[in-house]
Amino acid sequence: MIDPAFIRGATSAVGFRVASTLTSKLGAKGVKAMQRINSAAQLLESALGLNDPQDVPQPLLGGVTLKEAEAIFSDMIDAGLSRKCLYVVKIEDITPPDLSYGVGPDARAIVKTSPLGSALSFLGGDFPTMVATGISKSLNAVLGATPAAPMSNGGVNVPHMFNLFATDVSYSTALGGEKISIGGATIDKMSGREPVEIEVTTLDDEAGTLKRWFEAKKDQAAHRDGTFGLPDDYCVRITIIHATPTENIKAFGNQFLVRPVTANYDLSRSAQEMETLRLSFTQFDSFVTP
Repeated sequence: MIDPAFIRGATSAVGFRVASTLTSKLGAKGVKAMQRINSAAQLLESALGLNDPQDVPQPLLGGVTLKEAEAIFSDMIDAGLSRKCLYVVKIEDITPPDLSYGVGPDARAIVKTSPLGSALSFLGGDFPTMVATGISKSLNAVLGATPAAPMSNGGVNVPHMFNLFATDVSYSTALGGEKISIGGATIDKMSGREPVEIEVTTLDDEAGTLKRWFEAKKDQAAHRDGTFGLPDDYCVRITIIHATPTENIKAFGNQFLVRPVTANYDLSRSAQEMETLRLSFTQFDSFVTP
């Protein structure tokens, strides 16, 4: 049986018509003899190193040789490609809000005026504050966080939790502009930097620490009485560092002064996975250096 690969090789080398004529004249025995000669020649070339397959262009590799493909792959490994799963999200909040652990405002008023409030008076302090302190100590112990200086939220290390629980971070930086037609040509009219929108998808603990923090920051921005707070009260500084799980001054990063915008909550009794939050921030002012 004539090897089809030989026919294809002959066809590509000398053309279909010439190959057909050659095959008909040589016959089956002649073609097989040429196959054996061709195989022996290839074996001799490989043994003598006359035709290294590493130097033969490979169609499956886009026409590059195996040596060139190996060199390209080696360069990519040496470059150290950035992985999207490695990043740091750092939040600096100079005015941390009261997270109000334990009970809500109405329930706190009831506790203070009911017999339960008298029964809890031996604790020597405000009940919600005691609850917040206990929860914060437990969280810091579990997360391995160093307790920060006492804050109004009971000392919970919210920035550490934010970086630990964040699963996805997305943002974009852009220069705005428009195209203006001048006759049959166009020019670019640049309008400046576009404000940065940051969306963070994160997990949360059972106490709802990150939910409480985000809602409390919104309360600092827009008060219940209809007034607005000062930017120093509700703005936070967000630093995003790429391609590293720890803070590295050599890594690429961006820093923005932002304010909270929206928090999206998705709950479902049919789902067993962890609850995720989608928190969005917007750049407050591009004039202010974060």
